[in-house]
Amino acid sequence: MMLHPPFPPTLYLHLFTPSEPLWHNLCIPDAGICHFLYKCGYNGPEPSAVERSSADQSCFKQLWSIINWRIDLGLAVETVDMPEVQNTKQAVRRQLREIVAGLSEEQRHAKSVAACSFIATTPEFTAARVVMLYLSTPTEIDTTSLALKCWQAGKTVVVPKVSWDQRRMLPVEITSLTDHITTSGPGVREPLDGAPVPVDLIDIVIVPGLGFTDKGFRIGRGMGFYDRFLAQPEFIGVSCGLGFDEQVLPAIPVLDHDIPLSMLVTDRGIRRFASNCMSR
Repeated sequence: MMLHPPFPPTLYLHLFTPSEPLWHNLCIPDAGICHFLYKCGYNGPEPSAVERSSADQSCFKQLWSIINWRIDLGLAVETVDMPEVQNTKQAVRRQLREIVAGLSEEQRHAKSVAACSFIATTPEFTAARVVMLYLSTPTEIDTTSLALKCWQAGKTVVVPKVSWDQRRMLPVEITSLTDHITTSGPGVREPLDGAPVPVDLIDIVIVPGLGFTDKGFRIGRGMGFYDRFLAQPEFIGVSCGLGFDEQVLPAIPVLDHDIPLSMLVTDRGIRRFASNCMSR
């Protein structure tokens, strides 16, 4: 997506230094962009008042998310262009993979136990009759204990069965974490078979991710499976991100099709964002 006149397609940001106000490091040739950035979270001196174009507002939110992420990491931004959004997401993914890879097996186990314990105490999980989990990989929060808690409480457990050709997920009931499970695609564990479960019956979806924010956004592996699943009008339940606290960033690049989560649980606690959560 490109910006439209009179706004230029790029904006420039000098190397950020914490001792200086953000405003002094922005070299922006158009006052309109200043106004948009302010509305999207800029907290420096108020820019000159100009009329906003609602059609371009999402463009500037995306630009701002890129800038904000780089600033929080102390990175220099020389040029930001809308086609760069996907490249920036790839950079975020590389950074997050390195962060998770730096956790020891013992740390990942302890953090998995803590995060799953937090979820199990939430009213959203307690009230749920049908819980959609993911079958975890070695670098993700291990959901084994959650599945066991579900079965002990008489809940139905469903997991995604992936259609790689159609790029969609089918929720399928499982009764075991080992029987009729295979590995497909990029190391994704999924059931070989099972009874499909209607999306509108799912009360809570536990969503993995490479990274998350305190605003409820997530960044996945780039294929959009969960964004498409959560965007279905049939889904009326709660979406709960699950990750290590190290995976929570101040900001990530956000596109129009990125679906925010209802809540997020890590090994450090619970964050709620949406009105359909049971407690705020």
